[in-house]
Amino acid sequence: MPDALNALAAEAATRFAGGTAYTYGGQDALSARVLIVEEGGASFPTGKDIGSPTDEAGGKWASVLEEAGLVSGTYSWWNAVPCGLDRKLTADDRARGAGFLRRAVELHTDLHAIVAVGSVTQSVVKAARTGVTTFAARSPLRSSNAERERIVEALVLARKHAYPLGIGD
Repeated sequence: MPDALNALAAEAATRFAGGTAYTYGGQDALSARVLIVEEGGASFPTGKDIGSPTDEAGGKWASVLEEAGLVSGTYSWWNAVPCGLDRKLTADDRARGAGFLRRAVELHTDLHAIVAVGSVTQSVVKAARTGVTTFAARSPLRSSNAERERIVEALVLARKHAYPLGIGD
């Protein structure tokens, strides 16, 4: 399933100076109804299996996703700037990221909700104008435990929007 996303990330890496393609894990089903979009860029390690148990930050994300009731196959993963960078993000990076995000959204066959993680991502998602209902959240990787409830709440809202009758409906 993630082959199309991996190909898009590899293409993006060639279009961003200093870019390294991320790889996306098998849970990134293109039939998922929730797309989690993170910042990407220089703040993330490059070449990792984003969103999978082998991701360096996977443990923290895994517990948040579990608490929100999102299971493998119900969500997919993308980055606002879809490749690792060896530098700080620029306005041009964000603009190009919006174009790649639109393409990533188009790959998903039944997308109902986007969870935009962090302020950079929220601006890229807004610029992408996907037409998909978007929920804003902070990153559990950069947030205190006190903010965890708000992150889980955004994911729960996205899940309920995407699966109003429950997972499997």
